[in-house]
Amino acid sequence: MRNEIGYLVDYKAVLPKQIFKKPELYDFYFTDFFHCYDDDFINDLNKIGQLLKQESVRLFTPHSYYETIRKFIFKKIKQIDVPYAELSTGITEKEYGEILWYGETEKMNFTAFDYLYWYFNSDCFIFGDKESEISILAIKKSLSIKNPLENWKEVELFAANPGEEWCPWLKDEEKFLAELIANYHNGKMVKT
Repeated sequence: MRNEIGYLVDYKAVLPKQIFKKPELYDFYFTDFFHCYDDDFINDLNKIGQLLKQESVRLFTPHSYYETIRKFIFKKIKQIDVPYAELSTGITEKEYGEILWYGETEKMNFTAFDYLYWYFNSDCFIFGDKESEISILAIKKSLSIKNPLENWKEVELFAANPGEEWCPWLKDEEKFLAELIANYHNGKMVKT
């Protein structure tokens, strides 16, 4: 999973920079990161699944987490790679909450991570960046699917009105949004 997604994105790049290695292949749509935690997001997963004729999506983070293991008086920190979770595109709100908030064990949950991917396949996936509070839906241009979701906007529309949910914590919000537009315009891509 890490290599499959790593072939498409640069894990070290951060928004507003371009994170996709071949951005000219995709159309991009934006929403508030926390929309991907909402129950409404389940409708998005279902609709994308129907368009792609795909019954599942994988939730993944490239990061690891650390667990403290105690044995008598000794403590050891163990790095644990987070497994991906495979979800049905027809998942229920309760099931989604259990996977998103609790993961495989109650020691770890996907909401604790800054970067998440909802990966259908290399033609369509969602990148969520908690730090900038932005999620990006990337759809391969060759699929000829224009924005299929009402909660997602092209970068210019998102930048013009990111919504009340998006917290402008940035030192220079205008510069950030201008660079985001330059890097994610659905047309001729500008590389930075």
